[in-house]
Amino acid sequence: MIITQFDENKYRIEITPWQCQLFSSLASELRESITKQNNPLVQRLFPIAYPDDPAANREFDSLVQKELLQSHLSALEILENRSEVEEFHETELIHLMQAINIVRIALGTRLDIHHEDDFYDIAESHPDHDLWVIYQILGEVLSLIVEALEI
Repeated sequence: MIITQFDENKYRIEITPWQCQLFSSLASELRESITKQNNPLVQRLFPIAYPDDPAANREFDSLVQKELLQSHLSALEILENRSEVEEFHETELIHLMQAINIVRIALGTRLDIHHEDDFYDIAESHPDHDLWVIYQILGEVLSLIVEALEI
């Protein structure tokens, strides 16, 4: 992925066809998972605000759950519909960054990652090796976006 700032708040992103396909597939799969209730894959995307107080947590969920779900789905839609070269306004690039982070969080949950160091020693013969590689690619893309935005 190449990110080039060409105006004060505008960026051009160039990605390979395989990256477009990967992002679209991941976003599509996660969209299906997010809409299913009690799916452990997306538990980190909907954190428990009050683990020791179920009543307070239900109230919190009633206030924010629908908005959080809609925010995640909107972000995934941005990631799902990428083309190989696009121009983004800064706010759109931030939304793309959020989408990639959402996918990465879900994938980290699937891989049971608790620390960033957990994935560096995975053998190619490991059954989840390809998922670990995708997790690392998503981290690198996040880093590129943060660097481009100079956050």
